[in-house]
Amino acid sequence: MDLDSLFGIDLDQPHFHIDRILDIAGLSRDINGLSALRELIAENGRDHPIVSIAKRQYALKALKPLLDRGLLPYDAHFQAKEIKTATDNDRRYAAEDKLLQLCLVIATGRTPRQLQSQNFKPSIDILRELPRRSHFERFWEILADHTRDLVMGYQQARAANAPAAKQSFWRRLFS
Repeated sequence: MDLDSLFGIDLDQPHFHIDRILDIAGLSRDINGLSALRELIAENGRDHPIVSIAKRQYALKALKPLLDRGLLPYDAHFQAKEIKTATDNDRRYAAEDKLLQLCLVIATGRTPRQLQSQNFKPSIDILRELPRRSHFERFWEILADHTRDLVMGYQQARAANAPAAKQSFWRRLFS
């Protein structure tokens, strides 16, 4: 995947649905083809929340190389420009904004409209100003914050349903 493929994508959907976002971003085939994800779907069903969380994690990992390249510095005047595609620099800046928006949508599980109506922080402008290697880590933190309860609940339910032989030594010792 390259940055130019994100230029002009429409993330403004009425509801967040990870499969639709993956289709829009061109990541659907790669992520749905992962054997670990197929196993998770076989074990839990396609509509289980943990499957959606896993897809979101894999999507962020797929976008990490684009984030690691570094972004152009924040331009306070970019949004005020009438023509935002006049130069290669402008097109790159717009594509980077789409990348940041895509990552934020994936990390939060919310649409751009929902994020805007909730005045979600950090904004795209704030995220752009992070040091070069911090973008992926920040999006991963946001994803973890928004999914922690579901993941922990899933892990606890799975541990409770696992046969005693598969549970850890310490779990068996203290149960």
